[in-house]
Amino acid sequence: MPEPAPDKQYQLHILNELLDTSESGNVDVVLEFPNGERYGGTFFTVDNIQHLFHQYSETGECLNGLFVWASSMVIVQRLNEWTIQQAIGELVASREYSMALKRLDSN
Repeated sequence: MPEPAPDKQYQLHILNELLDTSESGNVDVVLEFPNGERYGGTFFTVDNIQHLFHQYSETGECLNGLFVWASSMVIVQRLNEWTIQQAIGELVASREYSMALKRLDSN
């Protein structure tokens, strides 16, 4: 992943491989600030949520697909680097990142 622009006050780490045209999937991300604070979350697409409902109805998980949950879930229309960067940028600008993502222990 490319380094953040010099004016950004954070680094974004996408922990799994992305397909730039992915409409279905999920990916873990870590948001890191210069002071060492780190926040993590998982970005899901709407199609991936639907897939999980179907999968769970077959496996019996989450009361046979009655519900789907994930800690620090952010749902996006498309799962690509641009969308994730835009969403994180807005969460940081609005100061909502600490509500949408889980604070991680410092290294």
